[in-house]
Order: sequence, then structure tokens, then C-alpha cells
Amino acid sequence: MRFTRINKRLADENYEKITKYERENQIITSIETQLETVFVIAQSFEVTDPADFFSGKNLPIMEFYEDLNASYELFKMGFNKQAFVALRVGFDMGLLAAYWKICGDKSKEFRKWLTSSSETPRKSAKFWNVLNSYAAIGEFNKRFPLKQEIDFLGELDDYVHTRGAGYSTIAELQQRIKARSEFAFFDKWYSYLRRAARIAVTLQILVNHRLTMVLSDEFLLRKYGTFDKIPLTGTILGDFSSGIREVVGNDEYEFILELFCDNEDINGFQDYLNHLPDLSEEEIEAIILSEQKQHILDVGFGEWFKNRTLYDSRVNQRIIVKLKSWIETLKHS
Repeated sequence: MRFTRINKRLADENYEKITKYERENQIITSIETQLETVFVIAQSFEVTDPADFFSGKNLPIMEFYEDLNASYELFKMGFNKQAFVALRVGFDMGLLAAYWKICGDKSKEFRKWLTSSSETPRKSAKFWNVLNSYAAIGEFNKRFPLKQEIDFLGELDDYVHTRGAGYSTIAELQQRIKARSEFAFFDKWYSYLRRAARIAVTLQILVNHRLTMVLSDEFLLRKYGTFDKIPLTGTILGDFSSGIREVVGNDEYEFILELFCDNEDINGFQDYLNHLPDLSEEEIEAIILSEQKQHILDVGFGEWFKNRTLYDSRVNQRIIVKLKSWIETLKHS
């Protein structure tokens, strides 16, 4: 047993110390933006058939999100080497998400991997050839050194395989002594997190061009009424462009927008949305009422009422009165 064994008390103390440092240096908001952006990207996949929900097509990018989040929590609790290991595992998934998008979720290779029947094709010659041969990635790599960024994070492998003391559980102590800073190791981890998120999100946008479309909540709700009615078309639901711009980089994001400015699929889909008629206020309210009735049937009026704005922030007194009247009708039917 190590004398420096991390117990709950030490983990809590470390968590509070890191959180204080994050807040004092405006780091916590940046990390939340990284995680939120990856999560939003992971949820923005196209669904053309109910089976798509179970296709596993967004599994790699969701694993990337989960591993980033785990890495963050591990570091704050004091498991620093393990945090780098989780970051490396997650980064593999971030790269793999782009690879499988190019190969296709219906391909035999993907299905075998999804069912754990074959190895993960990370770092094979074919893996890099597939990524580099994709037109949008190739164009981006000519302007911005994406491949160099990916290679730089190869150092994360050294934490997985413990390349000596510098990548061991005592590495933080060495960093503190060398940099004369208690938070030097956290700063290094934070820079690697940002780099991993930047690469993975960039790749996702390059292979999923509809992610460049900016569709505001207001615009979508005028067309469909409620969020539950908005189809999953591979676009981001709501305007998260500022978060994406922060994660990817302003110049990089502008280049990607320019790269896809004449994309027929994007322009055609935007034109389709623009020509959808706006719903009237009465039509939108009818949709809201219909959905809230189902929620009430599912959880009961009392539970629904406590969380009504979570279901839909537009639930007002008029809608509540109509729902109560509907409930009374049900009681006497």
C-alpha cells in the first residue's frame, strides 16, 4: 500500500483546490465549453429510420465525450496519471469517430468493430490513409497542420505505457519541482484536453458538413413547434457556433465555413427549411398541449407541474388552465 494513497478526504481536498484554481484563472468556463461542444456534436447525427438510434453511429464520439469528462474528474480528484490515460483513450475515439463516418456505419468493417468482433483500427496504415484521403480533411490539412497536431498528442501513449518516471504517478511531483508551480501538471493536462477537443471536433465538422449550418432555436421552433418535433438531420439544433468557434479556433472555423459555402447539400437543405411555412401561434400551442398531455400521463400532474418549464419553457398560465380542464374531462369520462 502506498503511503500517499488517495482517500476520499484527499480527493475532496484536491477537487476543491483545482476548482478554486480553475475559477481564479477563468479555466472552468473553457473546460465546460469543450465538454458541451463535444456533447452537442455527438448528439447531432442524422436519423432517417428508427433503426438509426441503435446503429451505433455516434458511439465513438459519445465515448470521446465520456472519456474527456472522466479524465477531467480523475484529475480533479488527484488521479493525475490516470487522467492522462483516459484522455488518450478518449482521443482515440475522437479520431475513430471521423474514420467510421468516412467508412460508413453500414460497412462490414464498422459492424464487426461495433460488435467487438475485430480490433480497433487505430494507427494502422489504412486508418491514416482513410483520414488523409478525405477531400475536406486534405484541404484543411494544407492550411492548418492537423496531422502535426495529432502526432503531438502521441505523447499521451507514454502515460498508458508508463515511459519512466516522467509519465508515472510521481510525474506531478516532478513537474511541481521543475516549474515551481503547484498547478503545472494541471496546466499541461488542460492544454492537452483543449488540443484533443479541437482536433476531434474539427474532424467531425469536416466529415459532417451539415454541422456548419447555424439554425437558431427561434427559427426551428417557428417551423416545427417544439424541440421534440424537430427531425434529426445531422445539423446542430440551436446556435452553438460560438462554442464551436472557441474550440476549433476562429481562423480554422472561418476556413471550414468557406470550404463548404457552395456545398449543394447544405444550400439545398437550407432552402428547404426556408420554404417551410411558419406555424401560427395557435398551431404551436396545440403541439405544446399535445406533448404536455403525454408527459402528464407519464408522470402525473403534480410531478409534471414541478418541472413544467423543463419540459417546455413556453408553458404559461393559459396552457396550464387548459391542461387542468383536460384533466377534469378525463376524470369524468
